[in-house]
Amino acid sequence: MLLVLVVVAVGLLWPLLGFNSSTEAASDPVSVSQYTGDFTVAADGSMGATETLVAKFPGGRHGIFRFFDTSDLSNAKIRRVPTIVSITRDGVPEPYTTSWESNERYLVAKIGNPNVFVTPGNHTYVITYSVPGVISPIDAGSNKTFPSTAGENASTPPESTFYWNVVAPGWQLPMAAVTVHVTLPNASQQVQCVAGTGVSGAVSPGPCTIAGAGTTKLTFTSSNMPPLSGMTVRANMAPPPPANQPGLVTLPWPVAWDPILGQSLPLVILIIVAAVILFVLGAWWAAKTKEEDPGFPVMYESPPGLGPVQTVYMATEDVGEYPFNATLFYMAEKKLVTLQARPDKSWLITSQATAEQWAATDPVTEAAADALEISTGVGYWFMAEYKSKTAGEIMGAATTAVSAAARRWAIDSGNVKSVASERWAKVIWALALVLAIGGFVGWAGPTMLGLPFAAFVIGGVGLMQKGVGTRRTPAGRQLWSRCGGFQRLLSTDSAQDRFDFAANKDLFISFIPYAVAFGVADKWAAKYRTQTNSEPPSPYWYPYGLGYAAWYSTPGGFSDFNSTITSSIGAYESSQSSSGGGGFSSGMG
Repeated sequence: MLLVLVVVAVGLLWPLLGFNSSTEAASDPVSVSQYTGDFTVAADGSMGATETLVAKFPGGRHGIFRFFDTSDLSNAKIRRVPTIVSITRDGVPEPYTTSWESNERYLVAKIGNPNVFVTPGNHTYVITYSVPGVISPIDAGSNKTFPSTAGENASTPPESTFYWNVVAPGWQLPMAAVTVHVTLPNASQQVQCVAGTGVSGAVSPGPCTIAGAGTTKLTFTSSNMPPLSGMTVRANMAPPPPANQPGLVTLPWPVAWDPILGQSLPLVILIIVAAVILFVLGAWWAAKTKEEDPGFPVMYESPPGLGPVQTVYMATEDVGEYPFNATLFYMAEKKLVTLQARPDKSWLITSQATAEQWAATDPVTEAAADALEISTGVGYWFMAEYKSKTAGEIMGAATTAVSAAARRWAIDSGNVKSVASERWAKVIWALALVLAIGGFVGWAGPTMLGLPFAAFVIGGVGLMQKGVGTRRTPAGRQLWSRCGGFQRLLSTDSAQDRFDFAANKDLFISFIPYAVAFGVADKWAAKYRTQTNSEPPSPYWYPYGLGYAAWYSTPGGFSDFNSTITSSIGAYESSQSSSGGGGFSSGMG
């Protein structure tokens, strides 16, 4: 669960982890010979702006970009989203599209037709837009260094200031001449300015000229501004900022959190509430799919007529980790096949049963024999070659056939039934997982949009556990009780589960395939040692060459046989092909 929470946290917070590259100075072949900015600030703090650029284009360019920084220069909790009114080129409306970049801090206007090149030469762009809430408290920008200052503050300290990038530092175009006109709602007092300059190819702050200090109309000029430098002004005014500036957004979190939380506090609250509700819903739904244990009395024999895989399936609604191994041992114990070990770690599996005898076995055993092509009659055989891709393909298919046969038998026998509501629950869980990933990636907005779906996935993780989608019938629950009781006998060593091994030595051997199927061969052997103070007897059907302890040293037991199976299946799966390397033989001996 801790790992899941870490994954969710990374999915939610990754925009803060530095995956987004910062904007760096770039050389653009388009240059600006004259930039003129006209900014009019109203008493309510709103501002209308018009930027006029005379740009010289080389060939092969579609247009220009305008980056609008929505963050506040002095308060990271304030957002100012501009409204573009119009954009023209040479007096004619120019097409543009907008998008967000750099963790949704910059609104980017892509100006131009992507299918049409701008003709080489000079072109005049006029960009008109409005911005809310540009009048700031007097402390805004007070810690910034300004090379140019004009005018003085009055004896009564001013209470507000216009602190603004009048030439955005996001422009990637060099500007030869810059002129900015600012009209304020109140007379200015102290006015300051800094403009970017280029020294030996580096961008550094420099002076700019100031005209009109002490009035409502200010003019700022500069020249030879390099890309991504900009011009910032600070003009103090006597009145305090307007109490409520229309359109100004103030949030509890800084702008760096916008890609995670967005720009709406009510939306964040709604998402958190939705996440809690969906987590509870997922947990409730998962709990509804669980079947109440029927109680497991100790059973001193396997349920009549059930092979190992069927027994495991009724106890756990899963085929276990060793369904193929257990089925082969069950065949050997029932004298349907013989197992012969070869010096090269290969195993020869030979049928000792007629076609009629195979047909009379349980569906799981018959499915395994059919997959190995040994169910035709006595003498048919299969060679499980060590690390053989081809043999691995056959045994992998046999494992799949065994698993499918067990599930099909459970339904056909009336012990298990399909539950549509649980199957739909699994589909909804998978869909929630996809939506959670999509939300965290940012397909539809802030990463927090993925949180409610992730909460459902976490709360409802039990919906994807084995057995969900099917449910045992009343008859199946009775069989579950007996199979679970038999599992308890094989896997526990409590005094009340004691088994009379001395009187039932043959039963110990016959139960081995079931212990392998449950993955408790080591515990079944340990139980024998504990209660008899001796090593377990050797199965007559297993050709051994190792000490007794090695037979049961792993949960599945019989590690040498399991090694051949897993190595061959692994060789096939790694090759992703049924061709090449090794082989199997099947036919009449």
